[in-house]
Amino acid sequence: MVDRRQILWLVAGAVLFAALPAVFGNYGLYLGSGLCVWIIFALAYDLAYGRTGLLSFGHAMFFGIGAYAPALLAMHFGWGFWPGIAAAIVLSGVFAILIGNIALRVTGHAFVVITVIFSAILELLAFSQRRITNGEDGVSVDITKVPLGFTELDLHDPYVKYWLLIAFLLLTFLLLNWINNSTLGLAFRAVRENAKRAMLLGYPVHRYKLAAFSISGALSGLAGALFGLLNFHVSAETFQITVSINPLTSVLVGGAGTMLGPVIGTTFIFLLSDYLRSLVVYADFAIGVILVLTVLFSPSGLVGLIEQYKARRRARSRDAGETPP
Repeated sequence: MVDRRQILWLVAGAVLFAALPAVFGNYGLYLGSGLCVWIIFALAYDLAYGRTGLLSFGHAMFFGIGAYAPALLAMHFGWGFWPGIAAAIVLSGVFAILIGNIALRVTGHAFVVITVIFSAILELLAFSQRRITNGEDGVSVDITKVPLGFTELDLHDPYVKYWLLIAFLLLTFLLLNWINNSTLGLAFRAVRENAKRAMLLGYPVHRYKLAAFSISGALSGLAGALFGLLNFHVSAETFQITVSINPLTSVLVGGAGTMLGPVIGTTFIFLLSDYLRSLVVYADFAIGVILVLTVLFSPSGLVGLIEQYKARRRARSRDAGETPP
């Protein structure tokens, strides 16, 4: 369930997103739309890494599958928005199950390497299969209408697209919050804290890891699909390792294993990258430095710093309220 504090954060976030286009116009639409996509990706990634400890450098494969699925199905079979979104989620989830069954047989560095290898294979296929994917030129996403009962939305309208992305972000947040507070979420945490102990207690550890990895992959596919629809174009670059590093960086900086961590981390990294976008080398360097400092001095991320600050304030309040003997 969503507690009172999270409801306040959701309301504050909704107000902030609503204010972006009102205050900054088209630039606000660009910022808000991009944030929606990358926050969904970070939330999805955190389910695997933050909740079950599965460090993956290959989540771009699910993002890329999700990006290509609606585009290719629209181009070759004339599929529309909702079938394309459904296909992106299902195909990414099924692929995550297949890869998970292979990668989860090993742990540590070997798991990381396997995820990277499969992502690289898909990137190579996207480049080489020109008949299907147009190779390095990529594919235009020919989906412009969103059927809604007796009406339809036009994706060429940036405001329509913006609020649609916000709706998907809200649904993703609520879904993951429900999962994390369910019995399944408790099992994920038990596996993350001590997999061997969880196994001794009777938890089917492999099955829970596979479930987290698969759901994470499916929602990463949703993020990829929305990315393609946002830009009306997808390319093989969606499979690159830098795309996999984006959510990992956001989760580490914001705070792994929390609902707000991926949101705060993504917002911070996205705004910093946009501010330094004309200085690509400096942007990457700055993000790298921030990531190292976070790992060294605040492993729990920005959310952890906020919690520590609040704990110190509460401690000072208690001390101030004590009556001297």
